[in-house]
Amino acid sequence: MVDEIMSDDALVEGLRRGNSQAHAQLWQKYGDHLIRFLQSLGADPDDAADAATDSVARAVEKIDQFDPQKAKGQSPFRNWLFTIARHLWHDQQRKQKNVTCLGEEFSNNPFGISMDGPPIAIVEALNSALSTLPDNQRQTITMHFYEDLPLSQIAQLMGVPEGTVRQWKKRALAALKSTLQDMPVFSDFVDHK
Repeated sequence: MVDEIMSDDALVEGLRRGNSQAHAQLWQKYGDHLIRFLQSLGADPDDAADAATDSVARAVEKIDQFDPQKAKGQSPFRNWLFTIARHLWHDQQRKQKNVTCLGEEFSNNPFGISMDGPPIAIVEALNSALSTLPDNQRQTITMHFYEDLPLSQIAQLMGVPEGTVRQWKKRALAALKSTLQDMPVFSDFVDHK
């Protein structure tokens, strides 16, 4: 049983030495986050879990290529791991040409919607509205509000300036508000000011 989660530096060092406890802790520390991140990219829950497992395996396999001196951000190992996941997912999608819609709910409520309505209808309406957004805007919204990632980290993960991510977020929220206020399930919940 794993008692205390290792720091990223300790995880990297343990993985480089082939420590099985480090491998288990890598999954314990990042598995759920990777799954949610992959769902934000459009994976259904089963595909997200498979891709997250593949991402961890690839990170373990390529751990000697991780260079904290070249990595960016406050969490360089996490950024590297999530970049692996994003690349694997996009590679799979290019091969399959079968992108699915986001499922699940948001942990925050960026749209000012009362969540007292029928939850399934609300999730379906959010999925429908999110599916209309360009990929970069959908990913920004889901990573920021669902994964609680700061915009600076989203920018690093997506390889763009932070100002670009801010613009994507602003445009996406405006588009979602416009789309959601026209949906019957939200007509009583969206503030029409």
